[in-house]
Amino acid sequence: MSSSARCRLFSRTTNTPSTSSRTPVDRDVRIYAQQRQKSKSNTKKKTKDKYEFPGSMPASFQKDVTRALEQAKRAEKVWSCEITDFYSPPLCDWIEKAVKKNFGDAIVCDRTGGYRGAEQQRMLLARPENSEELFELAKNDEFFSNEGEDGEGDVDTSNCAIACVNISGMFAFDPASHPDFLGAVLGAGVKREKIGDILVNSSSEGGAKVLATPAIAVFLTRALESVRTVKVNVDLFPLSELEAGQGAQMQEPMRTYEASLRLDAIASAGFRCARSKMGDDIVKGNVKLNYNVCEKKNATVGEGDMISCRGRGRVEVKEILEQQNDRYRIELVRFK
Repeated sequence: MSSSARCRLFSRTTNTPSTSSRTPVDRDVRIYAQQRQKSKSNTKKKTKDKYEFPGSMPASFQKDVTRALEQAKRAEKVWSCEITDFYSPPLCDWIEKAVKKNFGDAIVCDRTGGYRGAEQQRMLLARPENSEELFELAKNDEFFSNEGEDGEGDVDTSNCAIACVNISGMFAFDPASHPDFLGAVLGAGVKREKIGDILVNSSSEGGAKVLATPAIAVFLTRALESVRTVKVNVDLFPLSELEAGQGAQMQEPMRTYEASLRLDAIASAGFRCARSKMGDDIVKGNVKLNYNVCEKKNATVGEGDMISCRGRGRVEVKEILEQQNDRYRIELVRFK
């Protein structure tokens, strides 16, 4: 064998690690990693199996409902008031059913969205013995403490559930809609489940009011600088004044005549877009009927239903009247 062949053979044998060359430390590390991965999977399985869910609950709600049940367990153990993230009305209903099924009368539920008729709400969970006092405290947004003469001070956000901020600026030349305000808030690094309803002010006033968790509300007063091209001021706004001024939200009443009560027909009229485009949004899952994603263009819409479309806002069906020519006169209200 030539010297060059011997060099190649020696290099191959020295660079290729063998199984026997592994040290006991390497084997222990590998075994520990496998055991840890198996332990994590078993923990997830146990967490999934230890709660009972209502039989017809959508699978997409299971993660949030499980998290709420964990909070209910904590409230039962330490006698505290646990507050969930902002959830849609159907998800709040399923949480109430799941809490009732797993805890019976040991835990009571309440919900608040910051004002009467709010869509996005937070669930309040507590023991019945002290629920009334804790729920009243959670619905109060007076969370300033040690406030000085300059109006600034430390903020305690541990007890209350919701706070409101007012976003103001010169929107006369660059009006902003609901998606613009939502995009600006999310762009500041805020998660969607920490934000409640966004109420766009009337066109003469401009701006919007954003409901959020107290910690996020305080964060927005310091972090949110602009919406679209408009520099904005963000200030805390009392919930008590929000209830009285709710009529200032931009609402546009409209009337349409349709041959059927199909979702794509009514939604296209309410959002003033082509029926084919609305049909595409429905198929893509961008449209919700009564807060649930609906991908059927021919779904039937009834009186009192709420239709929401991503990037377009919400439309409420106020009244449906059947005409003599087999058509329907439909009264709508669009929230911008």
